[in-house]
Amino acid sequence: MKRYIWIGLLILIVVLLIGGTGYYFLRGGFSKEEVEGGFKLNPSFLKVAVIENGSAISIIKIKNLDPHVESCDIKVGEIGDLVSLNETSINLVPNEEYPIELFFNAQNKTPGVYVGVLKISSQRKTQVMPIILEIQSEIVVFDSNLNIYPQGGTVIPGQRISADVKIFDLAGIGRHNIELLYSIKNFDGRIIISSTEDLVVDGRLDYSKSWDLPKDLRLGDYVLAVVVKYVDSVGTKSIGTSSMFFRVIGEDEFTSGEKDLSDKTLFYILLIFSFFFLIFLGLFVYSLFYKDKLLIELQKQYKGELRRQRELINGKMSRDYSKLKTAAEKEAYKKEVEKIKGERLKALNEIQKKRVVKFKKIKKQGKKGLLKKQVEKWKQRGYEDDYLETKYKFPKVEEIRRKLGRQLGALEEAKEEGFVSQKSYEKGKERVRRANRKLK
Repeated sequence: MKRYIWIGLLILIVVLLIGGTGYYFLRGGFSKEEVEGGFKLNPSFLKVAVIENGSAISIIKIKNLDPHVESCDIKVGEIGDLVSLNETSINLVPNEEYPIELFFNAQNKTPGVYVGVLKISSQRKTQVMPIILEIQSEIVVFDSNLNIYPQGGTVIPGQRISADVKIFDLAGIGRHNIELLYSIKNFDGRIIISSTEDLVVDGRLDYSKSWDLPKDLRLGDYVLAVVVKYVDSVGTKSIGTSSMFFRVIGEDEFTSGEKDLSDKTLFYILLIFSFFFLIFLGLFVYSLFYKDKLLIELQKQYKGELRRQRELINGKMSRDYSKLKTAAEKEAYKKEVEKIKGERLKALNEIQKKRVVKFKKIKKQGKKGLLKKQVEKWKQRGYEDDYLETKYKFPKVEEIRRKLGRQLGALEEAKEEGFVSQKSYEKGKERVRRANRKLK
């Protein structure tokens, strides 16, 4: 037991040595941080997705960093017809953190990706927070996901920006034609690059796409947006959206992070030395703990089952969600599924605990062959799928509707009989509206 403690302390010392030295040299020494003044926003960037003709609420927090009262004016730019504020001016006492509510309303707006800014100004400071609003159709058959390169989302004018695009068939309809609209725009609403493409998707499609940015591109914040359009045989439209934020900076700023060559050389020498030392230490530790590889295999089985269950639940929700008509039905269905999800994961955790106890018991007996056979047996057996499917069933669409029907019927009956006042009835309706906003 003592040798394990010494190994842990040795690893900690090496990690602290590398981390401390790296921080010192790459930052050019321990310099005094600039004191930020005015106010601070959390988050500094906002991305919201809503359903066509739907609405949503997002909250940002603004904190006063000054030792005096800070007066701030708040405005929305470019998408003022889609966003409204609960406050347009506020006064913050020192260290006060105040929530600002943004109400997004996509009523009668064409699905797509919209960009704008939230501008907050005080006497000392002005900050512009980028906003991306994605509006999708009520039913999304094909959707997409983006990852942009270079990593970190920082480029210079004239540089090539690339994206890994993943297209998903959420409804499982099979091979079909789709239309994709690509665009790069700034947060003033100006489109820099736009193009369209027709593709054939069968289940899933992964591909890469690149664009050369103009050499005279203005520095600032930008967004890469992808809109996936699909129309079925009866003319029903599906529009899915995805977007990624990135920033265009000057070449001098891009290279300003480079430090003195001698400092970096010293750091790299230390890093290489530490790397080989850690390899030696890792081999030594592995020689002590290699017998636990069967326990690692057991953990892999558990994590794989957790992942499978989440994918199963998400797939079921995607299929059933389009069948639900009202926001109340969707909210009730979502609550039921979350409950089932929690119960299933808890049941899996209990099964795993019992297996670990049995694993350690067999290991303690020194029966290596039996232990290997037991782990293989658990792998073939799985995690009692039939038991989980029987005890923790998914809610059915018809059951959700019957349940809501009984609740609404009881409310109407109580109102007619005089047991519920008009005021209480209106409060109940307001709770439904709030539930709808949260859902969307």
